[in-house]
Amino acid sequence: MGQTQSEPMPKLEHWSTYKIDGIKGLEEYKRVLDSKGLKDPWIRNEVWRFRYVAPTSKAGYMRLVGYAAITGAVLVFIRNNFVKRDSHNEPYIL
Repeated sequence: MGQTQSEPMPKLEHWSTYKIDGIKGLEEYKRVLDSKGLKDPWIRNEVWRFRYVAPTSKAGYMRLVGYAAITGAVLVFIRNNFVKRDSHNEPYIL
């Protein structure tokens, strides 16, 4: 506390840049609310949840598959070495 930051704060987007036009999930949500005569003035706050873009390059997919494989291997290692076993609970073999 009381220390100066060594790196500047990240630049935040202006609130007016968040538009629900073209975002399928939010447009459907707004349509359902409109059919019931309701309005959600804070709907733009949910735009960031729908802005994720899946990796389009081969390297991006390989990175995603690599993370999944490593996570799976770590979970199997933990289960095989740290979970109590009995005759019905044999270790997994990779």
